[in-house]
Amino acid sequence: GPMYRGLILKAPGLAFYFVSYLFVVCIALMNLVTAVMVETSMRQANEDREAAKAWHAAKTKRAVPKLRRMFRALDADGSGEITVDELCSAPSDVVEGLKSITGQEDIAELFRLLDYDDSGSLTIDEFCDGVLKAQDGKGFEVIRLMRQCSKILGT
Repeated sequence: GPMYRGLILKAPGLAFYFVSYLFVVCIALMNLVTAVMVETSMRQANEDREAAKAWHAAKTKRAVPKLRRMFRALDADGSGEITVDELCSAPSDVVEGLKSITGQEDIAELFRLLDYDDSGSLTIDEFCDGVLKAQDGKGFEVIRLMRQCSKILGT
């Protein structure tokens, strides 16, 4: 404005000062706007993470009773454990439901992956935990890798 022009005409070195001042103020304002946007994004990401945890917990809570019913249908002898023979000779609707939940087509391989401790049988907890891990997107490749690492480390 006119105030700057008069000062610059009397002391031309002040032009550098005013231009520098304008640049610094513009950069400071841009940084302030960027900080507000980043802070808002981080808050939204935390809310999304919390919502995802709540959704996962609700999904697990809904899935566990269904998996327990499926386990009881697979446990032909009522021992509280299922073997590979019981799994392979299970009713086709139960087997198809298990295949659709896990995405695993080979039932014997599915049993081997779920039998994490190599006991030859699955307890209801082993069964539910393994199927839920597969359903969560961890997939059986990760479970297989964890199992191989456990064997290598001897644990």
